[in-house]
Amino acid sequence: LPGHVRASHQLVVVGKVGSGKSFFLKLLARHLKGVEVLIVEQRNPAEYVGVPNARTLNLASVLYSERASVLREFVLSLWETAKRDPRPRLLILDELWSLLREPDLAALVEEIARIGRHHFLSLVIATQQARELLEGGRAVLDNASIRVFLKQHDRDLADLCEAVGLSAPARRFLRGASRGQALLDVGGMLVEVDVQATAAEHEIISTDPRERLTLAAAG
Repeated sequence: LPGHVRASHQLVVVGKVGSGKSFFLKLLARHLKGVEVLIVEQRNPAEYVGVPNARTLNLASVLYSERASVLREFVLSLWETAKRDPRPRLLILDELWSLLREPDLAALVEEIARIGRHHFLSLVIATQQARELLEGGRAVLDNASIRVFLKQHDRDLADLCEAVGLSAPARRFLRGASRGQALLDVGGMLVEVDVQATAAEHEIISTDPRERLTLAAAG
């Protein structure tokens, strides 16, 4: 995203495939009370199942050449609604980095990141593309009020740690992190967290094919 984004109620989540990024976001969304949750993804089958009362836009069935346009209309409509009817809302954009390269869409998302808090709209940007985030979205990363780092690809770990000033112990933690283990960075204060769900929640929100087969066999 181009330009400069001031510190805001914005969350950035970075983690390699299988690190538990989407699981963390689904669990977070399930536990938010009194917040309207909106989720945009582009996966088939859909990832964000088991999130009650969430409004989801799945771009997987949209022609790729049209996805940025559809996303733009969705975000613009939400933004106008938020300004007209301000109340707690959370917008999750998961693995949409390639679409956010389009200048007018990037500018729209940047505007929400910068001033969305005034309209009670918070933004979550989640990605496994740490290198693209560092190269094309550094302002977003630097100015997010909350950052969550899960296990990283070895090829990205050194660059990410250097970019955000993570210490050698933090680097070792991310290198050896298990699924769901993360570093929570809030204003420069780092906290190690282990994202866990109850057995019932895990059964509802897990989309791991192996776990689904096990559950199906047990049922």
